[in-house]
Amino acid sequence: MKQKQENLHFGFSASKLTLFLILFSIGKTNSSTLDILHKSPIGNLILNSFNFVAFMQRFLVIQTAFTGDVVLATALIEKLHRFFPGAKIDFLVRKGNEGLLTDHPFLNEVLIWNKKENKFKNLFSLLKKIRKNKYDRVINLQRFASTGMLTAFSNAAEKIGFDKNPFSFLFTKKISHHFTNETHEVERNNKLIEDFTDNSFTKPKLYPSIKNEEEIQQYTSQRYVCMMPASVWFTKQYPEEKWENLLNNFPEVQMTRLYASE
Repeated sequence: MKQKQENLHFGFSASKLTLFLILFSIGKTNSSTLDILHKSPIGNLILNSFNFVAFMQRFLVIQTAFTGDVVLATALIEKLHRFFPGAKIDFLVRKGNEGLLTDHPFLNEVLIWNKKENKFKNLFSLLKKIRKNKYDRVINLQRFASTGMLTAFSNAAEKIGFDKNPFSFLFTKKISHHFTNETHEVERNNKLIEDFTDNSFTKPKLYPSIKNEEEIQQYTSQRYVCMMPASVWFTKQYPEEKWENLLNNFPEVQMTRLYASE
């Protein structure tokens, strides 16, 4: 009886596999098909056994804002890798932020947009490259027209972003964007991928290199505090005297490092 059940189970799995192979061979397997298979026990077994996800799923995450924004966006890399461990994940940043993602174990490629020199020429060069890469999903974390254009004309199977982006009318999926005290930026970003992952909170994470660790070793041998007082936004620039008052509140700390942008 047990042998018969195993044969029946194998027959059912084999039929699913046959269907998947037919869909794949005629080019009908897209992100939605893979999501359905990924979320079912049998489908997940098929994907893991034959590693179809590795060459079927390709993501691009777009965040060309500043350092803190990129750090928060790394939570999406963590979650995408957890749900699609064989997928290729690319990440687009502004020039100057690529060092945050150097040698990231879950990234396939870091795309760089140089905004300071030939901004629009570089933008259209990026669009050409993005279209050539044929992403399954482009996930835009920003609300600005430039990255909205990249997303809208990316030629991706799914174009995902926030509804406040000027190009959102060309997205395949729009997520409502609003600021509330109850919603963390990481949670807000997660809404973009929630329907094909889950709604759990995933922490941002960086992967410093051995060289990075060696460079800070002299500063971490004792108690320390790192502070970054600079900001490009005037509303985020703390007065100098306030910084002095803050530093005086750390008498037990033997060393304090202040970092400023160029």
